Amino acid sequence: HLSYFIPTGEIKLEDLMDQEKAKILRKLVKSSKFDTITELRSQLSNKFSYSELRLVIEDLKGGS
Repeated sequence: HLSYFIPTGEIKLEDLMDQEKAKILRKLVKSSKFDTITELRSQLSNKFSYSELRLVIEDLKGGS
């Protein structure tokens, strides 16, 4: 999965997702408490795909 390459800097989140959507998702993920992506997705009313959430979580691991 391409999310593996985000924390290493080989791929930028914005290469895979609209910049505005990435910005919104970063804020939402940072302000949410969750143990699993399923739990996070549920908290966000299933408005975002698992892939989108996974990409943002990996981006945040990289320090963005």
